[in-house]
Amino acid sequence: MTVDQAVSVEALAGEQPTRRGLTRILGPWAVAGALLSALVTFLVLAGLTPIAPTHWVVVSLLMVNALTGIVLVTIIG
Repeated sequence: MTVDQAVSVEALAGEQPTRRGLTRILGPWAVAGALLSALVTFLVLAGLTPIAPTHWVVVSLLMVNALTGIVLVTIIG
């Protein structure tokens, strides 16, 4: 191992805790958001809220669910 390689390894090791810390902060919030959006979608589709499940409401809720799913997959990846 050369000195340049050792410096590269140290630089990479310095970046990882920052990314890991960000993931630890965003992870629980992303899970909570996904669960909340799924719950709201269920409640609206089951007719348990005063919100009528019109086409636009359903599409909007499904888009929010997809967005939270993408955020979760991004964090996991």
